[in-house]
Amino acid sequence: MNKIKLIAASLCTSALIGGAPLLATPVLAEESSKVSKDYVVDNADLLTQTEENELSEKLQDISDELQFDVVVVTTNSIGSKTATEGSNNDGALFLVDMGDRKWAISTSGYGIEAIVDSALDDMEEEIVPYLKSGDYDGAFNEFADLTYDIVNDAKNGKSYSNSTTTY
Repeated sequence: MNKIKLIAASLCTSALIGGAPLLATPVLAEESSKVSKDYVVDNADLLTQTEENELSEKLQDISDELQFDVVVVTTNSIGSKTATEGSNNDGALFLVDMGDRKWAISTSGYGIEAIVDSALDDMEEEIVPYLKSGDYDGAFNEFADLTYDIVNDAKNGKSYSNSTTTY
């Protein structure tokens, strides 16, 4: 799978996916009079409903605990749009574009400080084998676990070091 590594200063807050606007940090969905957050937007249908529900719950738990949005978005095509457009949120976004067979991890706010370049490189090493084998649920869960470990350590004063920390 080709990769796009976006070590960007912003998360995707507005990308046109399938022609519809999509807020992905996390995605806000209106349900009658209450607003809920979607931490998984699987437009490419890579996950079963059970996998999507379990991953969404996991990402919400991580996001709530760390006060740091962790979001997964899949699409069949982002067209000419980019994976990043300004955001004020602290967070990390994992985007998989099946049309172009590309993926990206984008960070914003505190994510830029916590998930440094060497951490992104190590995340790539751990995640790509899942993507290559078509185990998208495994890739997304690995992203969630690595993001939690890296951001939690950073919030507890431990800077990332791939030579002393195994993720």
